[in-house]
Amino acid sequence: MVALRAFMSLADYLKHPKDTAFVLKFMHKSKSNLRYNSLDWMIENVTDKKELLALFEDKEIPEDVKQEAIDRVKIHPMVKPKIGQTKTYTSLRSFQIWQNSKP
Repeated sequence: MVALRAFMSLADYLKHPKDTAFVLKFMHKSKSNLRYNSLDWMIENVTDKKELLALFEDKEIPEDVKQEAIDRVKIHPMVKPKIGQTKTYTSLRSFQIWQNSKP
């Protein structure tokens, strides 16, 4: 939970290519919810589709996570968000709303 909140708070400050290896490490655990956030960040920030797919060749990424990432990249339009458009990775505020709505 703490790691998820920390990632969502830092996501706007992380930049490709400087922080890409750091974000990629979150995909190494198939049970981690951070893999979704890191994948969203990577899709948004690594604009070259070939480069992005090459990053998923990391041997530390579990096969199920790797396949999910590849599938998402292949269907994603790879379009930069417009000014004022909500980013694709979960924001801290969205997470807090979701957390408070759980029964």
